[in-house]
Amino acid sequence: MRTAGINLEHTKKTNRLLILRLLCSGNGFSRAELARRTGLAKMTVSNITNELVKAGLIEPLAAEHQGAGRPPVRLGLTRRSPAEVGLFLRRDSCTGICATMDMEILSQVEFSLGPGETANTLLDKTESAIRYLVQHCENREVFGVGIAAMGPLDYARGELMTPPNFYNIRHVAMAETLRERLGIPVFLANDMDVSASVEKLYGKCVDLRNFVYVGLTNGVGAGLLLNNSLFLGNHGFAGELGHMTIDSAGPLCTCGNRGCLETYVSVPRIMQQFRRELGREFEDFGELCGFCEQDPAGAALLDTLLEKLSTALINLCNLTDPEAIVIGHSGALFTDSQLESIEKRVNQGILAKGLSKVQVMRSAFGTQASLYGAAALPLQQVFVGNLCYEKFFEITPPCPSKRKRRGQAPEPDPDSPEQELEPDLQVLEEPDEPDEQEEQQEEQEAI
Repeated sequence: MRTAGINLEHTKKTNRLLILRLLCSGNGFSRAELARRTGLAKMTVSNITNELVKAGLIEPLAAEHQGAGRPPVRLGLTRRSPAEVGLFLRRDSCTGICATMDMEILSQVEFSLGPGETANTLLDKTESAIRYLVQHCENREVFGVGIAAMGPLDYARGELMTPPNFYNIRHVAMAETLRERLGIPVFLANDMDVSASVEKLYGKCVDLRNFVYVGLTNGVGAGLLLNNSLFLGNHGFAGELGHMTIDSAGPLCTCGNRGCLETYVSVPRIMQQFRRELGREFEDFGELCGFCEQDPAGAALLDTLLEKLSTALINLCNLTDPEAIVIGHSGALFTDSQLESIEKRVNQGILAKGLSKVQVMRSAFGTQASLYGAAALPLQQVFVGNLCYEKFFEITPPCPSKRKRRGQAPEPDPDSPEQELEPDLQVLEEPDEPDEQEEQQEEQEAI
């Protein structure tokens, strides 16, 4: 996917973040590649990347020899680039990581939760975990903390509201309280939402504009990424897929309604079904899925449950018209054939069948999308404008070169306010590919 930038002075910060976002993928890009993918002028890309190099955020990566000629210089994050902290809060435990902006884990911590837990003990344990991670970040500066948690949440206040079956802990202002204690920006978000976001930033959906992330846990939830933006709804409750009614005469749900999806296909309910109907106990959901690949009775029982899940996904597709469905959390433990079964049912039932195929795929992060999503949350807040981290913005631009070639005026600097710049245009098609020799020469001049 090309995310188009624009060459106007007042958008310089946006262009810098556009380039930084690509470089955070961890793959490394040459300046020519950055120009092609963003639609920015090559000189603009060179100026911005030079600034990021001087700021210590990026550096040239080791060249990989690919035949004759000098390979293009690829740029990536430095060992001095800032780090982020992310925590995934579950009902029985919390896992935290400190990671680089390209998701290299620097340190990890975990603590348990149980009966007798209060809002104060939860905050104290979380604070201690964050302090540990900040102290074990290879001397990098930590510019933000992300916390992924089960809902419902108040996004505006960063408040954990009334999560069911969570030791009667209610209305905890986690983000504000921890921000005051630590002096670091702290953000709280739904675990399904951050899972969708991290798939877009680092996972299998980088080039997709519309997809849904569906996670199976003690319930069933979804993160909706529509038109390249996370859709939260009016109160941040969008994506509560587990409370979609499948059978109005079905089992009573914790929400008070009957026949909600998660009364059939949450992980505990699936395990319960196998225990009741087949007399089988499993260590975890992955073992159950593997058993169903070998046992006809198990396969038949799971198939009836996958049919209910597929029905909900068909409804979701008819509402959102996605390109793909990413299955994660414990759902990432489904086997390939089980995911193919879901995909087949979905594409047979949606209204848009025949126009394009909805892909059903396993999360790039397996069962850990929420943990990585929490760690990426501060960077996401920078990209959407909710966090202004000075290292990404307050960079002194290089002085325009006064040198000129014989018989030529100096080339204009597109980032200089004195220059008259081209109008705000969105690039709609790829520019012509330069030949290899020309591209290498441009790379050397840019360096």
